[in-house]
Amino acid sequence: MDTIKGLLTLALNYLQRMTISRLIKQSQLYNYPLQHLPDNTYDAQGNIQGQKYSSDRASSPLIVFILGPPGAGKGTQSAALCDKFSGLTHLSYGDLLRYHESIPGDWVTTFPKRHGREGNRMLPADEAVDLLRQTIGKGKKGQDTWLVDGFPRNEKHVIAWLKVYPPAQCVFYLNCDRDVLLKRIHKRAADGSGRAEDRDDNKAKERVDRSLRESREMLDVLRAHGTRIIEIDANRGVELVENELSTHFQVSWGFIRYALFVSVITYELQR
Repeated sequence: MDTIKGLLTLALNYLQRMTISRLIKQSQLYNYPLQHLPDNTYDAQGNIQGQKYSSDRASSPLIVFILGPPGAGKGTQSAALCDKFSGLTHLSYGDLLRYHESIPGDWVTTFPKRHGREGNRMLPADEAVDLLRQTIGKGKKGQDTWLVDGFPRNEKHVIAWLKVYPPAQCVFYLNCDRDVLLKRIHKRAADGSGRAEDRDDNKAKERVDRSLRESREMLDVLRAHGTRIIEIDANRGVELVENELSTHFQVSWGFIRYALFVSVITYELQR
């Protein structure tokens, strides 16, 4: 058994060097910082200088956040990314709240709504993370990489998240002008989005303004914890945004899948 583990370790180290060398070339092309390679330090040739894996690493999902104010197109772009990248699971925080709202007596329904009878429930930060944790924990085999849409929404969410999970692999933030956001929400309501909060102009303005106000502070906290943030101009058409987002995600995807591969192999070697 020790001989087999030794051979697997040598094979893993070889694959690490080959993979990292390729990813380093991509990082130089796309200006992706090497410190976001998973839990290792590498030299310019991709040789491993140190390893810091823990035996429970395989139990931690790999997370990518896609964030932005209401109307920025998070849901549309999330669906497009999941179509292009096999193994990526979309998890919308807003949709998750609405799903639990539909279940009579669900624990989520014990919390107040922001706008009385309309809008989503306002969960405290720790409970919001717990809701996501429960959902991710129930994922099927192979659902190891999650695209979390619309969470975190503020600084408190980030702090609560980091109590449970390590920082996300990266964050995509969809920047969009206030006027554009409001026009999109108005159109969404006219098209029958089914969201009560979209049909009230004053509530739509309040949601957009709150998101724009809280986002800067939230992004600063994410950066302070070493999270890679890629900002995308979402004022443009869907296809232009999708193409740019896919280009950035293609580079990040190599790092993400590598992190998953190493975590699983290392976990097995340490058993």
